[in-house]
Formats: sequence, C-alpha cells, structure tokens
Amino acid sequence: MLTEDALARKVEAFDSAGRFRKKLGLKVVYHNHGLEFKNSVWEMRRLLSLTDPELKGFLLDANHTFQGGADVPAFLKKDDCRTTPARFRDGKQVALGSGASPLAQVAAAVPKTG
Repeated sequence: MLTEDALARKVEAFDSAGRFRKKLGLKVVYHNHGLEFKNSVWEMRRLLSLTDPELKGFLLDANHTFQGGADVPAFLKKDDCRTTPARFRDGKQVALGSGASPLAQVAAAVPKTG
C-alpha cells in the first residue's frame, strides 16, 4: 500500500503527464491493476479525488479490480467515479461475460458514470 507521500508523488506525476499531453492534444488514461483496490479501494479513491479530472481519465480494468477485492458495480456507482470500464483476462481482451467477474452488474452500473 502506498503512503500518502508516495501517493502525492504519483498524483503529481499523473497531472504533469496530463498537462504535457494536453499541449499535444492527446488523452491520458490510467489503467489500474488489483493493487489499487486492496485495502478497501483506498488508493484508487485517493487517485480519483486528488488528480485533476481535466488532465486525465481512468480506464477501469474490471477483472483486475475484481481480483483486487473490490465490489466493481458498487465502485462504479459512486458519484466521484470517472472511469471507463474494460474487460481483460490474463492480459488479453475477452468476450463480455466470459470471466468470473460480475460483468453483468458492471455493465448495469456503467450508464451512471457517463
């Protein structure tokens, strides 16, 4: 688990990359792994709350999130969630519903994220 200081450095690096990409007209998104969702999703919630939403987005890997112990549909339904869900297994894209993750519930939660 990251310390607050390490998280602050991570946030600054993300926002710095976002400012740089903005000058180039590119989009920067963060792709998560399971670690950000350990410890009651503390790290991911902090990343979402501390990073500038104008500078970067989040690509939610639903399988990594599920493997990290998070309730993916509940996470997506939070008001501060600004992620785009993706589906992967063993590093490869797979057909929706072919894994163990609760993807039907994830899909139902997606419209709330915009």
